[in-house]
This record gives sequence, C-alpha cells and structure tokens, in this order.
Amino acid sequence: MLVAAAITVLLSGLSVVATVQDAISGYNVTAAGRAMEVSLMTAGLIAGVVLALNIATTLGLPYLPLGDPLPKPPYDSPCKP
Repeated sequence: MLVAAAITVLLSGLSVVATVQDAISGYNVTAAGRAMEVSLMTAGLIAGVVLALNIATTLGLPYLPLGDPLPKPPYDSPCKP
C-alpha cells in the first residue's frame, strides 16, 4: 500500500493540466514541451517499477500475493444478508 501511495504522488496530473492550459492559451511550443515532459516522466516511472520488479525477481525475493481485503464471513455467521 505504501508503494502504491508513493507512485500515485509521482503521477503527472498537474503537468497535464498545465499542458492543456498552455495549448488553449495559444502557447503551442510550450504545450508541446510540457507534453514531452509528461510522456518522459510517465515512461520513466513505468520503467523504474518494471526494473525494480525484475531486479527483485532476479535476486530471488519471494512473490507474496496480496490477501483478500474483505474476506467473506463464514456461512454460520449471524451477519448473513
């Protein structure tokens, strides 16, 4: 969960807004530059996550799947719908 929160902070939401604002305002060269920046930031983020996962697999770290966040109650539970 901590990793997902850290990656979400790195996403480029405000940069996309600034890119669209520049494009609407008529600053096409600036908008193109910002669009390239957003593309490179996104590609770098994806490449970093993939590289980290590949390194972890190469080092032999165990794969631990996430558990069910909301397990179903037992059949004899009084909370049945």
